[in-house]
This record gives sequence, structure tokens and C-alpha cells, in this order.
Amino acid sequence: TQYKISVAAGTLDVFKQKDEKGLSAIDRTSELDPQLNIGPYEALIEISGKRQPALPVELVNLKTLKVKLWHLTLAEMALGVANDDTRFAAQLSRPADSDEDVALTYPRNQARVHGVELSKLFNGKPGGFALVALQSPELPRYGRANEMTTFRSLVQVTDLAVHIKVAPKKSLAWVTRLSTGEPVPGAAMTVFNQTGKQLWTGTTDAQGFADVPGTVDLKLKSAEESWEFPKVVVTAEKDGDQAVTVNTWSSGI
Repeated sequence: TQYKISVAAGTLDVFKQKDEKGLSAIDRTSELDPQLNIGPYEALIEISGKRQPALPVELVNLKTLKVKLWHLTLAEMALGVANDDTRFAAQLSRPADSDEDVALTYPRNQARVHGVELSKLFNGKPGGFALVALQSPELPRYGRANEMTTFRSLVQVTDLAVHIKVAPKKSLAWVTRLSTGEPVPGAAMTVFNQTGKQLWTGTTDAQGFADVPGTVDLKLKSAEESWEFPKVVVTAEKDGDQAVTVNTWSSGI
């Protein structure tokens, strides 16, 4: 944006000092650098009957968004939340289910929220699991390979919230509705370890609780760091809706 700055001769400042000559100048602000912010790696979107599911991302001064989408199975989602994005992407090792370049026409130098549509992945179902990978040729490139930076998000679209409290002798899992906060009875529960191996299955009771074996009976390995919990992944499924959580120092409960 260009600005013209003018100060008339004889103008007094707040200290009663007079500008005898005045000023006339032109200045210009630079454009904002291209930016893309997709938030944390893990994303939870509540199912809504009023709108199609979409991952909101914030962008500035981008003309093109390269979008790759993978529809994930329950087992793949469990593996995804147990690993970082780069490791999981390498383990997935299959072509994207959707790969397209999206032309963007937002005004320059204004941050805008863009919705990455996910409904095309779920075959008419209201929710599901997805891995989203985004790139843009307008963004800075880093490293010796000078490749486009990839931004990934592991997304679950669901009305189920899964919680887990892990202990040595006995653990507790419970499931509630995101929409109402009410407990979910009869939900099928599965516990996986960090490598995706199934360790236990069960069902929530009338109050939405499920007694889960402790780390000793589950034969979980000790945490790598003293501040970490033994990592387990817990999934829930009810009437075709699915959800996942993992117990680490920053998630689970």
C-alpha cells in the first residue's frame, strides 16, 4: 500500500516546536510473505448435519494449494496418532485417494480461512478419518533438495470423544458424545500399542465406561523417557461412527 505523508510548514508538535519547512513524502508498505497455518498435527472435527466436513486452514498471499487426501481405516488412524507425521506418511506408503491443485482467489495481504473439503473421502458417510497433506509453490523452500514444504494434518470427523486413563494394574476408558456430552453405551473399544498391534477389545457399559487391563497385563514396554506414559491407542466405534485417542503426556486425559 502506498501512503502520501504531508506536514504543512509552520506546524507545531506537542512540544510547541515549529516545523518551518514542512514535509512531503511517499512511503509504501511491503506485501505480506506467503503463509500457511494448518494448526496442530491432530485435528478433531465434530460431525454437523448442517454443513460438509472441512479442515480450516489460514493462508495469506497463496495462489495455489496442492491438496492430497488419504481416507484412513481405523487401524491406520491408530498408527497415525501413535507416530509423528513424517514417520506415519512413510509407513502409509500408498497413493493419495484424492490429489488436486486448488486455485485460490482471496484478496492480497489479507489472512483468510480456507476450508479443505473432506466429504469426498467418506463415500456419503457423515464422518471418518483422513490424512491431509498441503503444499504451495508460493511458500518458501528449505533444505538442500529445495522441495516444497509439506504440511500434514491427521483428521477425525466424529461425534465420539474417547478418553483413557492408564495405570499399571487396571486402566479405564470412556466414551462421550461431542454434541451433547452424554455417555455412549455399547461402543466397541479396541486398544492398540504404538506399532499398531491389537492388545484388547471390549464394550462400554451403560455409563459409557470400559474397564481396560493395566500396563502389566497388556505387556506394554516402558516409556522411552521418564516423563512419558506407556503409549497405547484406544479406539471406539458405535453405529458406524469411529474415534481415536492416545495416551501421552499431552493427550488422553
